[in-house]
Formats: sequence, structure tokens, C-alpha cells
Amino acid sequence: MSDLQSVNPLSNESRGSEYLTFRLGDEDYGVDILRVREIRGWESVTRIPNSPEYVKGVLNLRGSIVPIFDMRQRLGMQLRDYSKDTVVIVLRVKGASSEKNIGVVVDEVSDVLNAQQSSIRNAPQFGGGVPTEFISGLADVVQGGASVPYRDAQMSRAHGAQERPAGGQGRAGAAAEGKMVMLLDVDKLLNQDTETEQNSEDAA
Repeated sequence: MSDLQSVNPLSNESRGSEYLTFRLGDEDYGVDILRVREIRGWESVTRIPNSPEYVKGVLNLRGSIVPIFDMRQRLGMQLRDYSKDTVVIVLRVKGASSEKNIGVVVDEVSDVLNAQQSSIRNAPQFGGGVPTEFISGLADVVQGGASVPYRDAQMSRAHGAQERPAGGQGRAGAAAEGKMVMLLDVDKLLNQDTETEQNSEDAA
């Protein structure tokens, strides 16, 4: 049985924005928590012929077909074998005329980070063809910043509140103080090819 959880933004009187952070190797990434629909354990998917390598397949989630992308491969990183910590984050992605859910496979989920606007920096321009358009900003993780371990975030299953099994909690506090979290623009990162796929379906 899949480990299905819904995520609600943490109640916080601060005016900062909240991000669900996750790890790919030794690096920390974050996505707007308001875009997070579900967090689930990895399970087998149905492969789609002739799809890009990073498209692992599709899942049927309560009657809705959801594409599953491997985030490592989507960002041009080396693929890693999936483990008990591997999770799928289902995100709401906005297109030009519609929205859809897309699942991304990540090494593990860590914290819910509350980032003040003053702590978010613009992504640098590296030049030389290094793409940075998917990075909406870099958030400093500083002493005293509001960061809540994944296991303590407000999560509940569709059939009632329940904690995630210990083996899948991820590293609490994985976004260590003194590091920076790369904040991703999920629309730019995930939407381009899905619109291409939709156009192909319409043409067919």
C-alpha cells in the first residue's frame, strides 16, 4: 500500500514564505509549499513509450493520471537507485491555459522552511550555457530561522492523521544552518514538456 499524505501549510504568524525542502545528493532544494498536493512513497509506475528518460511513467491517483518525473534526471544529475527514503512529491503545475499535477521523485524530504524575503537572493548568472531559469532564488538557512522537521509538519492521511513511518521521515533538519536552499520554479521546470505532450495528444 502506498504511503499517501496530504500537506497543509504550517500555521505561522511570520510573513515569510514557506517551502517544502528536499535533498538531491548533498544539495538542498525547495518548492513553494502551496504547490505541494501530496507526498507519497515510491511505487512502481506504468511506463510510457518514447518518453524522455526523466519521465519514469504515470500513476493513477484516485482516477487522475499523474506523470512522474525523476528530479535528478530532470536537472541533469546522475541517477541514483531508489531506497526506503525515496519519495514522490506531487506538485500543482500551472500551464498557459490549465493546471495539472505532476509527481517528482527526490532522494528524501527534509524540512518545511519559512524564508523571509530578505533572506532570498536572486540566482546568479553563470554564463556559458549554464541554465538558471528554473531557480527562482537562493534562500539562506541561518541561525534562528524558522525550520520545522518534516516529521513534525502538519500532515495527515486521507483517512485520518497518522505519522509517516520512521524509515521514510527523511533527515530532520537536513537543510543545515549556513547552507543555501535552491528554490525551484516548478512551472518553468516541469511545464514545458507537458505542454508539448498535450499538443501532441491534440494533434493525434
